[in-house]
Amino acid sequence: MRIRKTALRATSVLLAMAAAPLLAVTPAHANVNHCTAYLKSQHYLVRERATHACTWAANPSNGPARGAQCRDMLMHLGVAQYHAITACREAFK
Repeated sequence: MRIRKTALRATSVLLAMAAAPLLAVTPAHANVNHCTAYLKSQHYLVRERATHACTWAANPSNGPARGAQCRDMLMHLGVAQYHAITACREAFK
């Protein structure tokens, strides 16, 4: 009986941990749109990789360095440093 309760608690904790990133990603879609809209306003062609960089920055579960990683991804695609920084900051809003 005790083993079943422990297994049930462990399963519940694992399911809660698995669902947490899904909850964190849900509201981020609007922030991705801010980021991509900024890039479009600066006359950059926004494709899959740029959207991925914006999505990376908008997801809080990616940690505190997500802005720098987003900037680096966008700069690798040819976005100027200032525009990349600003676009990634838009993803935080």
